[in-house]
Amino acid sequence: MNENTTLSNEKKPFSSLSKIIILKIIAISSLVTVISTGIQLYRDYSQNVSKVDNDIKRVSNLIVPELSYNLWHLDLKALKMQLHSLSSTGEFTYVEINYDGQTLSSGTEDQFIQKKEKTWPLMYSYKGEERAWKP
Repeated sequence: MNENTTLSNEKKPFSSLSKIIILKIIAISSLVTVISTGIQLYRDYSQNVSKVDNDIKRVSNLIVPELSYNLWHLDLKALKMQLHSLSSTGEFTYVEINYDGQTLSSGTEDQFIQKKEKTWPLMYSYKGEERAWKP
């Protein structure tokens, strides 16, 4: 019986030490995982916001002048086609033009909690004079 008591006493300190080491390893690895996941999520979010901002700048530089031209010339067919192409690319889900109390729109206005909206005055140069279409 003395031998059994001695063996069980020797196992307890070893098993207690191994439990402490395993718990510390789990705690440290969990902490590292949470921190690295947070950093990755923040980086992905920043990249997505930057991409949306770049898409909006691209629209502002390339597409708004064309929309403005078609609106000032009341080419509604071309406007509708441009709005449809914007909303069907996947970059934008909903595009809308308001003029003279009328609305041209394309896509579906999703009810996102967070969305980015941008409004541009549609400028047109006529005989050297800049004119703005006010929404």
